[in-house]
Amino acid sequence: MHPSAQLLDAAPAAVLQDVLARSDAATLTSLLSGRYAPGDALISHVLERGATAHRVDLASNTGLAHAAYDALADDAARVPRPEVAARLLGNLSVTGEVAAKLVPLVTDPAALGIGDDGAHNFQAALASLSASEDPRVLMRVAALLDRDVNALGGYAVLIRCCLGLLDTASAEAVRKAIASVPASTKNLEEPSPAVVAALMAPDNRGLLQSALEHESSTPVILSALRQEASWSSFEQMLRDPRRYGSDAFAVVFRGPRAPLDWDLIRREHRRYPLRHNALGALARQPDCPADLAEAKEPTTRPDSRKPPLRSRIQPRSVRKALLAQLAGNTHKLMSQDVSRGLADGVLSAMDVLTHGRIALAALETLRFPGTRPEESRAAVAAIATTALGPRPEAWAVALRLLPDFPGTFPELISTAKQATR
Repeated sequence: MHPSAQLLDAAPAAVLQDVLARSDAATLTSLLSGRYAPGDALISHVLERGATAHRVDLASNTGLAHAAYDALADDAARVPRPEVAARLLGNLSVTGEVAAKLVPLVTDPAALGIGDDGAHNFQAALASLSASEDPRVLMRVAALLDRDVNALGGYAVLIRCCLGLLDTASAEAVRKAIASVPASTKNLEEPSPAVVAALMAPDNRGLLQSALEHESSTPVILSALRQEASWSSFEQMLRDPRRYGSDAFAVVFRGPRAPLDWDLIRREHRRYPLRHNALGALARQPDCPADLAEAKEPTTRPDSRKPPLRSRIQPRSVRKALLAQLAGNTHKLMSQDVSRGLADGVLSAMDVLTHGRIALAALETLRFPGTRPEESRAAVAAIATTALGPRPEAWAVALRLLPDFPGTFPELISTAKQATR
């Protein structure tokens, strides 16, 4: 959760609207967008009563749960909100199932305004839009398709465009769409025989359908996931440019795909384990089984982390040493020793908040893996809610001071309280 959201999560629900109204645009954008979730309470508030600008910021966030993106898409489709739809379509964390709800809202892919977000973001949007029933959209998708950026799934996108045009326009429109696709500059991926046959006979629905079934099948998607980058040197990267990362995999899953054969994926993973980004792409799919969602890439690399804290400091001195580290911290991130001490139970969440110099660093530490969210939430509330109460102006000041405040979290809350008396 975003550090500012950890603070706001302790605020009474009745004051959230006023806090947002009193906060400057930069603070809100930082809180709602980015890569850290702003918390369930704030997400619910934005969905229920937030301005369109707040929804746009939230739709740009890459750290939300699937359910939050789904709710944003439902909201954007119901009103409709094209700005929110554009942000969601360009968000690589949004699944194909969610993006599909937004396709009818788009009449011109080039006008989405997400090209500056990155080539993969734009190609992900195009991959979703290949399911449009508007022939004008399908023609634009084909003309904007980048087979170098979407090297792993570009042919599936093109074939789906062709089938859509055959249904909504004509065989001549299909031929024009194929001819409009920009040529690859790298020639990274050769089309499969099924794709070659389909593109040679663009008015043959059977061949197009067979090609789409092949390109969207689990074996083909698995083959794409096997092409994860594993360079050990810059020279190796130059020699082998056909390797891909999380962005490329996100684009693949936005394109056409049949229901995944999870049993096959499990067997293949046991036979030859998938790597980190491939597993992450699978875990983002809403129907991913729990065992695969939690799977980790096996590693044979030596553990370069420091030895366990207790082996480096005498047991009786561990807590004292960690409290000294907290008090002496001058950075916006705490040391690994502090986060490990918190995870091991040597420190409590209240210890981190009350002793940690730099309030932002203390809140950052409370969201590290291994910490106890309920304990952290209770500690923040015990300090902030009691002092600030139902006063939106005090919460807004605390939120505004947090990024650069030089003192502890209780000192931050006290300052906000004093400033708004």
